[in-house]
Amino acid sequence: MSPEVGFSPEFQAVTSMEDPLGTAEDFAGAIALIAQTISDRNVSGPIQSLAWALRDKIQAAEAIRGALFDMLHPSRYGRAK
Repeated sequence: MSPEVGFSPEFQAVTSMEDPLGTAEDFAGAIALIAQTISDRNVSGPIQSLAWALRDKIQAAEAIRGALFDMLHPSRYGRAK
């Protein structure tokens, strides 16, 4: 979401986090899928584990972002655009 005039800087910051977090989650998933193509389990296992751990942390950050979005949304204060 692009920043819009009239929204608080905090709300704009929260909305600007959505795309980077989504992209990072996609990258983590892609790394996990690539790891599945590596035949040596001693190599692929740790890479896949790191990718899924990263994905879990990104999903946790997205949950926090979602909560902040709800708390900061202008309609919550009767200022919806």
